[in-house]
Amino acid sequence: MSRRPLFPGKDYVDQLRLITEFIGSPNDSCLGFLRSDNARRYVRQLPQCPRQNFSARFPNMSPGAID
Repeated sequence: MSRRPLFPGKDYVDQLRLITEFIGSPNDSCLGFLRSDNARRYVRQLPQCPRQNFSARFPNMSPGAID
């Protein structure tokens, strides 16, 4: 969409933080795919973030591309 990485974190932990800040914090039902209790615990302890609006971040994209 921007010809750049969407979540250019310094490492996988930073990438996870960036993703969570953009798509919002997952609820417990969304964490069911994580098999590791440690991973679920880590994601739960991240700061709670609201979902961001894709069209605000990518104002020149068509609705189809945003979807």
